[in-house]
Amino acid sequence: MSNKIKHLYWRAGFGLSPKEWQQRQNWTIQQAVDALFAEAKKIKPIPVPVRDLDLGALRQMDKKEAAELLKKERQLVAQQNIAWVQRMANPNENSLLERMTFFWHGHFACQSKSGILAVTQLNTLREYALGNFRDLVLAIAKDPSMIRFLNNQQNRKDSPNENFARELMELFTIGRGHYTEQDIKEARAFTGWSSTVLGNSFSGSGSTILVRKPLWGRKVISTVTTSLTLFLKNVKQQILSLEKFIAILSTKK
Repeated sequence: MSNKIKHLYWRAGFGLSPKEWQQRQNWTIQQAVDALFAEAKKIKPIPVPVRDLDLGALRQMDKKEAAELLKKERQLVAQQNIAWVQRMANPNENSLLERMTFFWHGHFACQSKSGILAVTQLNTLREYALGNFRDLVLAIAKDPSMIRFLNNQQNRKDSPNENFARELMELFTIGRGHYTEQDIKEARAFTGWSSTVLGNSFSGSGSTILVRKPLWGRKVISTVTTSLTLFLKNVKQQILSLEKFIAILSTKK
């Protein structure tokens, strides 16, 4: 049984420290799985850095000031990357949650150029990493980092930007051969979700989203409920429960 426990923690996390191994080597698989999920529920969100800056101040910056700001943002992103690696190696953190966050971070490929956006996206992934895939996809669609990475802030009802829609269908969910060009054109369903260059996200409520996109000074109206249902209709509604999945993995060599 001890070898199975060791194998489980390598597959569901990043292994066990010597202290953890001494404590858990005689556990049953069920005990280990229950502990992994119970510990994951106790993890709190990562504190988001505070930036004393608004769009007005940003627009008034000269090139030198803007370059200095970009340099600071790159440094903040690097610091967050280091902090994340440290969390993965920290036995006081939940290895399953960090492993699944790492997995989803690779799945939903995105580059964050802002430290605040990077932390915000990590918190989104951590919140939904062990939950329903559909909920995770919808959360990512509203994530400021993803919005800006795939240009959804440029998406207009009458002039859709299809970058996010195509990536969503082809890479993030159902894959090539399982959607049509008409599905891609339904990108207008996402016009209600936008973000400023500072990472502030905007959304509405109900079936119709009404938001102001400050960078262009335009109002965009999109009826979302029906379109989103069509857009995501082929996304799998159910996935094998992670508890069972991990139990299966623990028996594989």
